[in-house]
Amino acid sequence: MWATRAATYLRISVPFTLRVRSFSSVLKDLKYADSHEWVKVDGISATIGITDHAQDHLGKVIEVNEELNSSPGLINASPYENGWIIKVEMSDKDETNKLMDSDQYSKFCEEEDAKH
Repeated sequence: MWATRAATYLRISVPFTLRVRSFSSVLKDLKYADSHEWVKVDGISATIGITDHAQDHLGKVIEVNEELNSSPGLINASPYENGWIIKVEMSDKDETNKLMDSDQYSKFCEEEDAKH
């Protein structure tokens, strides 16, 4: 899922001794993806978030898109402009070189769609 991929690529370098964590913050009534998102099912709706483990790798969140509070549909209507979710502080700007460019991402999406 996207949140964990972003966490992986924008990871803040942390000494190994600080990365060793207890998993006591894993809640029993949630479902978890191997990409570190959690899902809480309530009837026909599902609430989705990132796990404590994932947030530990994101680094410091410096801004949250408050517009989503009143207009959550912006994520669908304007995913590249007004529908952004968070901004994080990067410790190493060069880490973005590991991300796909637009051509690589288009090809990745085509290949992914072909599998389904």
